[in-house]
Amino acid sequence: MSSVKVYVADRDPYLTISTDLGATWLDPYIDLSAQMGVLGGLLVKPADNNFLLIYGDYTVATPAMSGIIYSTDGGTTFTQPTGTWLSGATSNEFRSSTLCSTGEIIIASEVDDIVISTDGGLSFSVLTTVSNILGGPVPPATYCKAISSYDATDIIASVNDFVYSSTNAGSTWVSIGQPDAGFDVKKVFTKDLIILASTENGVFSYSSGVWSQVINFANPGGFSGSVLETLDGISVITSDLSDVYNTTDGFVTVNTGASISTSFWAGSIYNSNSGFFIKNGAVWTTYFTTDYGVNLTQGADILTQLGMLPFYVASTNISGCGCQPGFTYDPVSGNCISQTGLCQNGGIYNPTTGLCESASVVPCDLDLVLSVEASSSITAEQMSETKQFLRSLVDALELGYDANGVLNTPANSAQRITNGEIKVSIVVWNDADYMISQVGTPVQILDLTGGPTAWLSTDATGSGTIKDYINNIRLDFGTPEEVNGSYFDSYNIPYLSSWGSVDPSLGLAAAYSAALGPGARPAANKRILFITNNYPIAYNTGTVYNTSSTAPYGYAGVDWNPVVGDWTTYCGLDGQVGLASPSYFGYQDYNQALYNMIMDLAQEIKAGTAVPLSGTPTAVDITLAVLGDAAQTANALAAYIGLDPTSTADPCLWATTAITPPPCPHIYAEYTGTGSAPYPKFPSNNISTLPDYHTAEFTNSALAALVNPMVNSLVCTISTAPYINCQYPCVVVQLPTGEWICECTSPSAYVSCCYDLINCADGSVFATVNTNSSDDDFMAQYIDQYIYVDGFDVCLYVQVTNACTNSTTISELANITSYTSCQDCNEDQQVIPCYSLSRCDDPTVTISTNSDLSMYQPGQILTFEEYPNVCWSFVIDYSCSGVLQSLTPTVAYNDCPTCISYNC
Repeated sequence: MSSVKVYVADRDPYLTISTDLGATWLDPYIDLSAQMGVLGGLLVKPADNNFLLIYGDYTVATPAMSGIIYSTDGGTTFTQPTGTWLSGATSNEFRSSTLCSTGEIIIASEVDDIVISTDGGLSFSVLTTVSNILGGPVPPATYCKAISSYDATDIIASVNDFVYSSTNAGSTWVSIGQPDAGFDVKKVFTKDLIILASTENGVFSYSSGVWSQVINFANPGGFSGSVLETLDGISVITSDLSDVYNTTDGFVTVNTGASISTSFWAGSIYNSNSGFFIKNGAVWTTYFTTDYGVNLTQGADILTQLGMLPFYVASTNISGCGCQPGFTYDPVSGNCISQTGLCQNGGIYNPTTGLCESASVVPCDLDLVLSVEASSSITAEQMSETKQFLRSLVDALELGYDANGVLNTPANSAQRITNGEIKVSIVVWNDADYMISQVGTPVQILDLTGGPTAWLSTDATGSGTIKDYINNIRLDFGTPEEVNGSYFDSYNIPYLSSWGSVDPSLGLAAAYSAALGPGARPAANKRILFITNNYPIAYNTGTVYNTSSTAPYGYAGVDWNPVVGDWTTYCGLDGQVGLASPSYFGYQDYNQALYNMIMDLAQEIKAGTAVPLSGTPTAVDITLAVLGDAAQTANALAAYIGLDPTSTADPCLWATTAITPPPCPHIYAEYTGTGSAPYPKFPSNNISTLPDYHTAEFTNSALAALVNPMVNSLVCTISTAPYINCQYPCVVVQLPTGEWICECTSPSAYVSCCYDLINCADGSVFATVNTNSSDDDFMAQYIDQYIYVDGFDVCLYVQVTNACTNSTTISELANITSYTSCQDCNEDQQVIPCYSLSRCDDPTVTISTNSDLSMYQPGQILTFEEYPNVCWSFVIDYSCSGVLQSLTPTVAYNDCPTCISYNC
């Protein structure tokens, strides 16, 4: 029998109990339907196996329901707590609870009372109400989902997708925002300054007034996020639809543990790393873990009566010993700490920038495509400024910058283009329909170019293939325009404005094909710098085609649903579209499809699943540059990267309603990708895991300031290394060796522990191990398991004891092997076994011994000093069951008749 007791109940409500780590469950189950209509949850106390509190529906109407009941005898009998809570609301649906470290128990109903017990669950009073939390009446379809408190003073509660906080024991409440807007908060946790929340999309942490996602579920949805199990906020176990996730260092690192076929419905941990979980399937299956969910041991299935979702699990807590797993004892501070290097792969932490830098910069080949918009929204002066910006960018790509951020000279430069490290392609684009009708081609393309003739130091004619191409952009169309009294810029290049409408999807598809087309190198890194001042739309009049004769790049093979029908619209006398007209809705659908098209194309290009004109589909990164006035760039950026580039909780938004004056008709479209968060952006992410984008106004000074940071994000070098996110309660610390680490202090103090090692052979205490001298409690992982320690020559069962009577030293470095049973241990280690003996004259009489009979062969018949003139047959019995006798063999015989004849 284990020292851990596990309670599982469903909402029907039925209750079952396991005292052997889920191997067996109480059946028939305990029927609680007479006391509880719908069960809401379970709560147990640390170190008290027999206390169980159950809560659910409460009503004074007939039939009356208890709402809250508790048991002090392990579920045999239940009692309704007394107290003033019974004179509060006449009905409550209690659905969440929290056990404070100071002993208080708080239970929250969905829409009415939140009650508290200060005597361990024997009585309750009303602490506050959900309407007090909201500051007004509770609207329909609004429910308190979860509650948490460590000290009964600081309390947090979730109501739908909002989290509320009280710092005065529930007297007043304030909203601290939405961790994951639009998704209900399923679980919350708070301790000291730690606040956590889980939704179906992941786990979120609240710090300095901001929610940030610390675990991003790869397979969100359904009951994912229903489990957020932690005792301290540092070691956390959770799950999505198919995987278990854990952290042992406060989300500095997040690990993916065992895979599961469906998400956990409920869970309960009984120490920092061990606990029980239950998931659905053809049968309801239980699992337990002793390593944060890295490995799961399947227990017995729960079926029969128990089967009404959702499930609730509670398991008793046993006190941990030494430092909790993942932490080691620090003799200087007396605390249990963990230390994780900030930089990986040999990187060096720079405290000024907060980034990890490589000890040496190692260049890598780059195929870069500059995709440049040239539509009628760009004036002649802005086109000239764009050309100057492109020339400066190419110079910076070739030369690089010194340590002070100053552009190198050709003599001391990296020569990244001329030595072939970087190849540059340029794609200039506007709209396919317009260009074909006016010029005959929608794009101008310079294939990937590098080598000695690709770049020269001058900027005028004869400055190398790439800058010569830049200088000649659009010289084949239009007449020079006067700008500031001149028709030519300082390089004697005519001022020419751009023309035509805009089709960014065409420019993106053409850039993708250029990145994989003539001159491309299979092993080179590939990136598109997408330069625009417009929204991410696709432009094609009439029916929208997947591949069109008027769109020769075929939008890179992206499949999408064309919008067919009347999408034309009109504006009323007030200058706005007739909102009730069918054409208005058709227009919105049409533009949503166009928006989806280019954003889908960006995702496929980044994933390498888009289809180029030639070459093999390959992943290509995208860097975004949005140029223009502040109002124009703000709206365009919202469409490409969202209103908040740091968040994937809200989709990117193409909305022209904020423009003054608003266009007619206006457009409102969201890009949701697969339909649920995390929502994708247009560009790739940079090293800080945020969208790689740049923005500036159309002025030479603003564009010049953009070149240096842009080159740093474009140039492919191993100049930075992955780094970890060190956040409270962990801190960045520099060791005496100079290394920078993220140090976390465990809130659980170091505790020495003793373990009784029970001899499998006879059930006696073989030894007691005290981990007081150990830096971490290495024996804790073997609690309730069978072990073999090299040098002891005996199989042992490990259990915690409070009486350190005699101490045996086992080194942390000792070779210890664990087993699930004594028999497995004895057989594997060939330990001297037990023996089962049967009398020859009456085989129903049996005895057991652990005396050494290894010199005899099974099948021989023995006599013993302790049983004169009695003949015994024997077999090996590794189970060592029954009373074990000490026996002294005297004579061995070949068979029973022979033995009996000599011992009449």
